Amino acid sequence: MDKLVSVIIPVYNVADYLQQIIDDLVKQELINFEVLLIDDGSTDGSGDLCDSIASQSPLHVRVIHQKNGGLSAARNKGIEAAKGRYLTFIDPDDRINSNFLSYLFALIQKSNCSMSVCSHMIVRGGKKSLGTDNSVEYDIVTADSFIEGLLYRQRYDTSAWAKMYDERLFRDVRFPVGTLYEDLGTTYKLAIKAEKICVGNQANYFYLIRDKSITNAKFSNNQLDFIEVTQQMKSEVDKLYPALISATAERLVFSYISTLTKTFNSQQNKDLKAVQVKLVDFIIKNKKDIINNSKSSIRDKLSVYLLMTVRLTGFRVFWKCYEGLRRI
Repeated sequence: MDKLVSVIIPVYNVADYLQQIIDDLVKQELINFEVLLIDDGSTDGSGDLCDSIASQSPLHVRVIHQKNGGLSAARNKGIEAAKGRYLTFIDPDDRINSNFLSYLFALIQKSNCSMSVCSHMIVRGGKKSLGTDNSVEYDIVTADSFIEGLLYRQRYDTSAWAKMYDERLFRDVRFPVGTLYEDLGTTYKLAIKAEKICVGNQANYFYLIRDKSITNAKFSNNQLDFIEVTQQMKSEVDKLYPALISATAERLVFSYISTLTKTFNSQQNKDLKAVQVKLVDFIIKNKKDIINNSKSSIRDKLSVYLLMTVRLTGFRVFWKCYEGLRRI
């Protein structure tokens, strides 16, 4: 391995943003790294831009062109081609601080962990909000503690980005191809293999929410993948960590609530109504997994209560108001 870190960037139709993240990488304090641009069958000229960057950038950039296979396929190709001892993933339309790589690597060096995490900032409509807790310099947590944080959406995030991994963690782990929410189905597996994770408080990654993101897209049945991936995670985590059974049960109901809210982005029709009925029925049937769990958020408890009392119509009004306030 001739490079310390491999930075894997999946590229698909991001010609308007790609140069910005490359500029951020040029400014990195850490210098011993390579950049892998995985062009996943782009149709907007992003592939040509990747080649231009590789030929002109002062960075060590390698470009791989492949037929469109989705985010997981692109990341997996990067994992296979990487030459670094450590891997990190960056989405091409996000931004990073100049110490992003050096900070994550320093956490690994200080802690002797095989996985490190930095905090991140959510950038929505030009406004920033802190994405995770920054109360400590860094903390070393066990896999079960980290996964509990993932399950409850507390401090730790399921995203592949804002993390650095020893490449050996990926020797039998890959991102699931053909499935949305691939990060959710992968990050907990890497945490299990790592056994200990070093979590730092510095917010060195900026996640930009854009209008065309999955979270803002019109509803499709593919978004039911969130429930399926959560169920798979629940099955595996329950076997390894029985103490987390209540946490995985809470997370499963949350996945139904979250999926239900995504249906609000689409115009009502018979098929969508049938999906909504099934989602609501499951939530109400398993309401105790949210209501009786002291670690479940007030928002989710209120969501269940509203679905039980004013049903879908009232909950839709509440959620639209909640989303509107979040954007202020």
